[in-house]
Amino acid sequence: MFNKDLFSFLRNHSFVKVYEYLKDNRVDIMMDHKINKSGVYILYNKTNTHYYVGSSINISGRMKNYLNIKNLELNQNKNMPIVKALLKYGHNNFALIIIEYLPESELIINESYWINELKPYYNVLLEAYRSTGYIHSEKTKLLLRNLALARTHSDYTKELISLSTRGIRNPFYGKKHSLVSKELISNKKSKGSIYIYDNLLNLQIVLSSITELTKAIHANNGTINEILNKNRLFRGKWYIKNNLLFEDDIPLIHNKYSKRYVDLIEEMQKCVYIKQAIFVFNSKTKEYIRTFDGIVQTEKELNIRHEKIKDSIEKNIELNGYIFSYHRLLNLPFS
Repeated sequence: MFNKDLFSFLRNHSFVKVYEYLKDNRVDIMMDHKINKSGVYILYNKTNTHYYVGSSINISGRMKNYLNIKNLELNQNKNMPIVKALLKYGHNNFALIIIEYLPESELIINESYWINELKPYYNVLLEAYRSTGYIHSEKTKLLLRNLALARTHSDYTKELISLSTRGIRNPFYGKKHSLVSKELISNKKSKGSIYIYDNLLNLQIVLSSITELTKAIHANNGTINEILNKNRLFRGKWYIKNNLLFEDDIPLIHNKYSKRYVDLIEEMQKCVYIKQAIFVFNSKTKEYIRTFDGIVQTEKELNIRHEKIKDSIEKNIELNGYIFSYHRLLNLPFS
């Protein structure tokens, strides 16, 4: 069932349990984890011996997510290497290995350890989102440097890092950490974490704090806190939340040293001039038509007084065949 290296690793470590077939063993998996258990796991492809290391605060919920074909085919999920593999090879060609159960506060540190120990082929933090062959411009290099300098660790995080890398558990003894490894260690889920969604509610990235975001995009904490409290779009394109909107949301960007992250930060900087975007829909079909960068542009392009536009938004009524909104989606899961 397992390749030689992983079989040897399994034999020499006290993993919790192995489910040979992800799909056929789904009832046992759900029953064993019906009380929301958090921990670190492996999805092992028995066809080609490749595997993926992940962690979840709710293993049962995460496996339901993997077993749901429609969920895997969503735009925000379908390009992940492990998702592509599940769709290509089928669920029963994968085994589920529970490495260990842990409190939520220890998940990221221990997941980082196992990633560095096992070097999983499918794991996006090691391979999939590296910009192989991409040469950064001098401007981008400077931005990357400033992003790195902006990150700081809390005393609690420093202690977790210290505990997780002592003695034989330190796979880098006598070596230096790469930038990716440092980011894995620092990206701890904490009460200060913020979640950045686009205006279609696709989770883009999870950051450690508001301060990390404000330093990266040259904003201030007061502005971000106002966005959080009022459920407004930030610069017309992003929702900033202090919790997940949906339990199984998976961020599209995992690596803060990747080109995708740099592009996101540059886009957020570029949209600084947008205070409050206006979204226009067809009043009959409810179909989205276009976005304006502000009320003045909307007034000019559609030749409708801005007072009437604001009034229609506040009263949630159609105007001249249009529905105007401050949100890209007319039905939001939050008010």
